Amino acid sequence: MVNTAVHFSLPQFQAKFLPLPKKGSKRTRYSMPLQRGFESIQQCTSEKEAAEQFAQVVNGSSPTAEPLCPGYKMVTAEKRWYVKSNEESTVDAALFPEAHVPADAHPRWERQRMVIQFRGSDIDNDPFDDETGIPLDYWPKKVYQQLCEDIDHVFPRQQRTALFVLLVSGTMARITRWDRSGTIFSDAFDFVENPVAMRDILWGFSLLSSEGQGLDPTAVLVEPGTEEYKTMDELARERPTDLALAEGTPVPDQAGDAGEPVFGYVRMMFAKSLRSPFWPRWKLSVPTTGGCKVYLVGMPITLSPGIIGRGTRGYVAVDWETKRFVWLKDTWRPNSPDATPEGDMLKALQDAHVRHVPVLECHGDLDQDALTSRYLYTSRGLRTDRSAGTKRRYGTDESPIEDTRYRFLRHYRLVVRDVYLRLERFTCGKQFVSLIRDAVLAHADAYNSPLRLLHRDISSGNIMIRPTIETQASGSRQVVWRGVLTDWELAKSLNDNGQDSQTRRQIERTGTLPFISAYALDHPLEPMKVEDELEAFFHVLLFFGVRYLKNNAPDVQRFVHFIFLSYETNWGMGGCGRGKSNMMRTGIVPAYGALRLKFLNGAENEQSPFNVLIGKALEWFRARYELVDNPGLRKRLEGAKSGEVEAPCISQVAKISNHTAFLDLFDELLAKEWPTDDKTKDQLDEDDEAQDVVAQLLLRAAPQVAAQQDQGRLSQLSGNGSGDGNEKATGVVDDTCDERPTKRRAT
Repeated sequence: MVNTAVHFSLPQFQAKFLPLPKKGSKRTRYSMPLQRGFESIQQCTSEKEAAEQFAQVVNGSSPTAEPLCPGYKMVTAEKRWYVKSNEESTVDAALFPEAHVPADAHPRWERQRMVIQFRGSDIDNDPFDDETGIPLDYWPKKVYQQLCEDIDHVFPRQQRTALFVLLVSGTMARITRWDRSGTIFSDAFDFVENPVAMRDILWGFSLLSSEGQGLDPTAVLVEPGTEEYKTMDELARERPTDLALAEGTPVPDQAGDAGEPVFGYVRMMFAKSLRSPFWPRWKLSVPTTGGCKVYLVGMPITLSPGIIGRGTRGYVAVDWETKRFVWLKDTWRPNSPDATPEGDMLKALQDAHVRHVPVLECHGDLDQDALTSRYLYTSRGLRTDRSAGTKRRYGTDESPIEDTRYRFLRHYRLVVRDVYLRLERFTCGKQFVSLIRDAVLAHADAYNSPLRLLHRDISSGNIMIRPTIETQASGSRQVVWRGVLTDWELAKSLNDNGQDSQTRRQIERTGTLPFISAYALDHPLEPMKVEDELEAFFHVLLFFGVRYLKNNAPDVQRFVHFIFLSYETNWGMGGCGRGKSNMMRTGIVPAYGALRLKFLNGAENEQSPFNVLIGKALEWFRARYELVDNPGLRKRLEGAKSGEVEAPCISQVAKISNHTAFLDLFDELLAKEWPTDDKTKDQLDEDDEAQDVVAQLLLRAAPQVAAQQDQGRLSQLSGNGSGDGNEKATGVVDDTCDERPTKRRAT
């Protein structure tokens, strides 16, 4: 998704979003008293003083004045409205319904209806420019970032389709409207010279319904004391029948509520989502066939970064009807004919009996669209520049037009049956390999089924752990951990020639940078092949292996940067970096310099069976690149009959043309003895830049994963969360959440 900032004239903005009653209606614009109290703001010496004076005028504090926004009250903050923040920068304020004005210093983000920001009168304090074509990189960055911080506090804590933000800089102001596709901003105006404009903005806002103000009508705030609130508290309490998480735990015939087993970690995560007083609880509706189902949620467990983009939130939710715990995903999906909703894809996978994929409960669009991306230049000139941050002006004498090159976003919810664990929760190397094998099996089932699907985004964030209950040969039941391949939204079916069945409309890369095959990185215009997908599984094995399994790498941070996070510019995208390219072409995994990476067999420091898995698989992929880099050999093979040209790489490449050899290799090694103490703590330092880069990459969409050109720092790959990506928030448990839930944590 391209960051969009669309310029409307003030009359256009008001007519579109803040319409006033016509003359002759019960309350016309002329019945509102004209407020001249704004004049005193000119004498204010600080932003705080200006905000307080502004609030007095808006609230109609004098005995003879009426409020400019009837039914609402403007409240200012003493410093910053951020929990645990000592920063004293801007003065922020908000409009609250009169019935829900905060009595304490806390901002009550869930109740705010309009955000108001105050800045000094310097022109650099205005992040927008009425002139067109100024890219984001040249806006006053600090001002824009602080503005985004405020908005990014409101959106996650409320259930919103859009948010109005009033920007005040000295005596100048402009009204803006933000949604998941960008922002629409009005002309700046002097509200001292033109108080009518400010009056009409605030009055028009007061006349809007809650939905018109940007609140989601399919979400209802759960108030303390209600039946729903009490039910959530009751279900959050630990019970002696809750199942332990450890694999191999025996399961009695009857456990949990109404005979259905409940894993303790699921109830614990739900309980944690209710603990923070700064996060509200919600009752969310999800469309079903012939109606909708209601789910209760607290704080999101996973939260994608930034304002612009998918805005994916993942919740441990309670089915209000059955009182079962489920996973609920709230997101904004691409709304285009060739974008299949994730729920439709899961339903097709289930009907095709594909193993180890999420089990769908219900899903559906909410008929709510992000509007900003629909508006472009019209009569004042249509720009062809699509660079991030470009502002576009809405013409004065023509209707807005739609640009089909944009991805329009639609609000969407999905519910799956199980709540999963992140992949890094595995306990030993053998279990880790078994989990990856399950995911490869899911991929094989989908590929070999009549659906002929390729996933197109294999990553560590899309392979989860599903603790489940299985009956053993003895008849007893016990807990077993299974790998699950999630996030099938980007999957595409193949035609009889093994190519994508849908034509690409633009240069677009799918995948997550650390795990995209070297070939796909260097050939972004070519469709994914099964060889690319299997290589992505290999990169997941190596990426998590070097981080969590004992090995001889003296500098894991350097290894991760060199192999997985380096890139080259190619087609305006991040091409394959030297580290990954050399590894795939030489068949050697370098620990450091000439030292080869070896995985160790627990405390004895002997070589682990994991080395055999990495070594054999890498030899197959090396053979592929031998063919890729040798066009003469390829040409001879293509024109020769079977057996006429001998090339050892042919038999090796054949092993990755389908899943059989890969799965056989897994089965062969899983039958061997493995150490039980070969897992270690994450060997990426907590403060290492790689942690932040990896976290952002796993949360962001593939099409934007390396779209920055000529950027020297790897951290810039993570952007500002403005990609429209496929954020990984399907069934993930973050067991470290607190009042700032997720810290935009990788899943």
